[in-house]
Amino acid sequence: MGRIALHSIVSMPNFAHWRNRVRLLGGRMPMSKDLPFDWYDTPNLHHSSIPDLEPLFESLDMVIDRRIALDADGHRLRTGRIGANLLASSAMYMLHAAR
Repeated sequence: MGRIALHSIVSMPNFAHWRNRVRLLGGRMPMSKDLPFDWYDTPNLHHSSIPDLEPLFESLDMVIDRRIALDADGHRLRTGRIGANLLASSAMYMLHAAR
């Protein structure tokens, strides 16, 4: 993305959301509004958490201009990084290439 655009927007479901963690404690892969598929039938190739995704951007020479943590209804959460990983159902990033 950084090669063809000055700015990029990336959104992702947060696999580390607290409801997903509770479902994992029950021994099952989570299903939710953001992850509505059975584990074997998902179009998502990789499940990620917020702390997993941000180093990927850095390794791709992408700079995070802004991260917006969202609740299950798509409303903005005002939390720090640790709180976002636990409480955000998904996250949206605004990025630019570090040229």
